[in-house]
Amino acid sequence: MAKRKSKSKKTNAALMPVDPKYYVYYDDAGCIFLVSNEFTTAFDNFLEINYDEYYTLVSGIEPLSNYRVGYKDSDKISLYSLLNPTISFKNDLLAWVCDSPDSDTRLIVEWNNKIKYWVFNVAEEGRPFVQSYSQVLVFFVTLENDFDFLIRTIKIKPADLLASSVYIPFESKFETNIDKITLITSKVLKSYGLVITHE
Repeated sequence: MAKRKSKSKKTNAALMPVDPKYYVYYDDAGCIFLVSNEFTTAFDNFLEINYDEYYTLVSGIEPLSNYRVGYKDSDKISLYSLLNPTISFKNDLLAWVCDSPDSDTRLIVEWNNKIKYWVFNVAEEGRPFVQSYSQVLVFFVTLENDFDFLIRTIKIKPADLLASSVYIPFESKFETNIDKITLITSKVLKSYGLVITHE
C-alpha cells in the first residue's frame, strides 16, 4: 500500500498577526476627506497615523473638519487639531524667522527700515495651508538675546495675507535695529524666510 503524502506544513508566518496601520487622506490644503485602515494609491496625499488618532476621527468624537495635516509643530508633516492652537516657547512649537528665503520658504517677512514697516507675503506653495488655517497668524518681536522681553505682538488674518502683501508699521525704536531683535511665530507653515532691507 502506498504511503499517503503528508500535507505540507503551513508556516508560522501565516499565523502571525499583522500590525494594523491607519491612514488619513487629505487634499492640497491639508483638509482630511478620508480616514481608513486600508492603504490605497487612489489619492496622492496620505499620512500614516496611530490608533488613538484613528479612533478619535472614525468614532465621531470630533469631526474631521477640526483637524488638518501640515507642518504645525515640526519640520515633518503631522496631524494636528485646529481647536487648541498652542503657543509655547518650546523650540519644537515655535519658528524663528531669521533665515534667508529659499525654494522651500512658505512665508516671507521683510524687515524694511527704509519705510519702517514689516511686510508679510505668502509663497504660492504656502497658500493652501494658509487658506485652511482658521486662526490668526501670530508673530512675536522680542529682544534678540532675551526672548522673555516682548517688544510687540503682530496678528495677521489669513484672509488679509492671501489677498495681498500685509504691511505692519514699526511701533518702537527697538524695531529699527534688526541686529537687536528677533521675530518668532508659532510653526504653522513648513518654513519662514526673512528679507532685510536697509535704507
